[in-house]
Amino acid sequence: MTFDPYKQAQRHPITHNKPAVDFFAGALLGNGGIGVCVTTRPDGIMLHLGHNSVWDIRVAEHNQAHIGTFAEIFAKVSTISPTLGALEEDPWYKSYTDLMQQNYLADYPRPFPCGTILFGLDRQQAEVIGHRLDIADGICEVTIKLHRSQTDIRMQIMVDQTSDRVWVRTIDASNHPIPSPFDRLRVMPDPTTPPEFPAYQVHSEGVGFSQILPSQEGEISSDRQPTEFWRDFNDATTTTAKRIPAHPDDRIVMVNVAVTSQTSTWHPQPSYGVPRAADPLERQLADTEPFVSLITLKHGLASDGMHLQQPHVPTTAQFTQTSDANNAIWQTYWRKSGVQLADAVLERTWYHNL
Repeated sequence: MTFDPYKQAQRHPITHNKPAVDFFAGALLGNGGIGVCVTTRPDGIMLHLGHNSVWDIRVAEHNQAHIGTFAEIFAKVSTISPTLGALEEDPWYKSYTDLMQQNYLADYPRPFPCGTILFGLDRQQAEVIGHRLDIADGICEVTIKLHRSQTDIRMQIMVDQTSDRVWVRTIDASNHPIPSPFDRLRVMPDPTTPPEFPAYQVHSEGVGFSQILPSQEGEISSDRQPTEFWRDFNDATTTTAKRIPAHPDDRIVMVNVAVTSQTSTWHPQPSYGVPRAADPLERQLADTEPFVSLITLKHGLASDGMHLQQPHVPTTAQFTQTSDANNAIWQTYWRKSGVQLADAVLERTWYHNL
């Protein structure tokens, strides 16, 4: 090989020089299991979590007695008048196709979002400028401007390539670990969680939650619009659905966040004069030491009695160790996937579409 494929990949970072407020502008990280979409706004960084093995696994299987065999259905179709403008003009055919579509109109099975982690900033002190994703080593760096010193620092985010963990730290322009400017942390279970699901449980250790994913349909099919999901999720007095009873095949997903920061209860300020109650999944942060955070995701059968180990305080050394191990995996990958092309545009397209 006449070129270094790893260095060649380093020439093609994906950059976004302003806040990336939605998924299409965000940076995508993952390891084939856990996935993260990093979105940013001027006053915070949001890590949206997902996993290939975490699904709303319910299946709608109604009207089986009315499906019929191919022979039975074709026999009925053959009796439809040929003078009709369309098959749907026949009452039986229209009724049958409407009945058969009902199971497919349910919004499950579907991948189930595993929640969002928000690292918040006081915009009087700092704000997000943009992000850069180095495709060579899978590290996303979010640039944060500190107003008082007029300097830029970076928040590094990476996914452990061998486990369902996400690492975060802050560094200065010389790549030295430093305290973060974040003033709060909030863990948010997915707001589109159907209200018939069991309510999520807040962990007593660290900052995190567990969510049961029922295997059975229950009495209500989730056909609500997103605005209705938000209402049901945030209004504890809204009880529009009966909870789905437990079943041995139910799944569970657990998310927990550990930080080096000193944490305390976050007392949110009123928004537009409307007070907001303290959230048990929100913390105020205060840093004096280099900032490191470890996000852990676990999933499996709820009946297995799974639990997350008590979260330990992550360290800079552990971040570096994970980064080195990841780098070795990425080096192997690029030795098999790297290319060097005479056409710069074609080469960039190759790397950005891997």
